[in-house]
Amino acid sequence: MFNSASPLGSALAPLILSQLIIFLDWRWMFMLTGVAGLCAVAVWLLLYRDPSDLDLTPEEIRYLTEEAERKPAEKVTLMDWVGLFSYRTTWGMIIGFFGSVYLNWVYLTWLPAYLITERHMSLARTGVAASVPFFCGFLGCLIAGWLSDQVVKRTAGSPVKGRRIPVVVAMLGMAAFTVPAALADSNVIALACISVVIFLANAASACSWALATAAAPANRIASLGSLQNFGGFIGGALAPIATGFIAESFSFVPALLTGAAIAFAGALSYLFLVTKPIPDHAEANTGVSP
Repeated sequence: MFNSASPLGSALAPLILSQLIIFLDWRWMFMLTGVAGLCAVAVWLLLYRDPSDLDLTPEEIRYLTEEAERKPAEKVTLMDWVGLFSYRTTWGMIIGFFGSVYLNWVYLTWLPAYLITERHMSLARTGVAASVPFFCGFLGCLIAGWLSDQVVKRTAGSPVKGRRIPVVVAMLGMAAFTVPAALADSNVIALACISVVIFLANAASACSWALATAAAPANRIASLGSLQNFGGFIGGALAPIATGFIAESFSFVPALLTGAAIAFAGALSYLFLVTKPIPDHAEANTGVSP
């Protein structure tokens, strides 16, 4: 639910920003966006409260008390952090998230330009059309979290497998639906396929974060999650550059197909490399294989 706010913002942005550019200009668009960010900070400061400061039910208080009484995770040392790179699981998540975020950012950064340049839509129509896929991404985040929990319940013996399966399926779907999105003559079909891709991209992203909690020891969940995110945003940084270069040199079709191929490779990375949880120190000392 928390993660779903990101694609929701991306869905609202084209609707609002295109109208601001049309009726005002791009300078006012940037200034009003900045003011909206300051308003969001004010709302956060006014409304957010620590759970302990709220009027909680006895069940909620008992839950928080049990959490506080659990043995705290060991402090992460530099060697613990470096040691993560010795496991296939870590590299599978880094490479896999690279593929997922790469294709997602192809659309996140280039969708309006693609619709205007390749699909010949007007700026006003682009604002509406570009928002639809990201509303689907908002739904993808919400549904993926629930679906991932259901898969885990049915694979109780392997939490990693339960969290990995939705990621792999979603990423394979991203690659598959990008192909007709690039090749279809109909704008409606292309936009429908792009909507499915972004739905699946955000589903994969949400499940990837859940995977980190299943694959890492308690004291290295944040470290593994951030390493996965590092791989993702290398892809996110390269996607707009590579897409722009390919589109300018050839067209958007090979640019989108390149993104599909990278997402497909990322799905295979999750499938074949992320097979076992990373052992904690006690398990590692007994010779458990990575």
